[in-house]
Amino acid sequence: SKLMGGGGGGGEGGPQKGGKTRRLPIQRWTDVAVPVDKAYQAWTQFEEFPKFMHRVLEVKKEDQNKIHWREKIWFSTREWDGEITERRKNDRIAWKSTKGTQHSGVISFHKLDTNLTRVLVTLDFVPSGILEKMASGMRFVKRAVEADLARFKAYVEFGDVRGLEYKSKPAEMEQNQGGEDEDDK
Repeated sequence: SKLMGGGGGGGEGGPQKGGKTRRLPIQRWTDVAVPVDKAYQAWTQFEEFPKFMHRVLEVKKEDQNKIHWREKIWFSTREWDGEITERRKNDRIAWKSTKGTQHSGVISFHKLDTNLTRVLVTLDFVPSGILEKMASGMRFVKRAVEADLARFKAYVEFGDVRGLEYKSKPAEMEQNQGGEDEDDK
């Protein structure tokens, strides 16, 4: 998952010289109902990413600024290494890939209110290979970032909730089994 990524404008537009692949700039955000420090802290727990990033199998923090990723992309497993290039507590984290899929990005945290934070992902992704080029053309990467952000929102907002499971009562289960609706009579 390219959540350290998302879609949007920018770029040179048109074909590039030298047969290079056009980069795919992505920008997506979500608003989470938690304070900035809680959203930032959740994002810095890299080993937890598989809980909300759909395609991520594993993330290992190798040292303070080095991270190794394993992802399931369609029919294959891909690995890449990333380096955190900037970190400002409760504000932003920037990274770039050092091995594997070429991309870089910034995730920033913006206080909207005491318990409301905008999490903004800006990703610059350079597709390589036929599958990645097709996926970028069909906006799969952008959609993956949107979906991962939605799961991050739920993970951060409801992660501490216990006993949230809803069980319907027998009367509720039967209410739509009566056959005809009143409007059909």
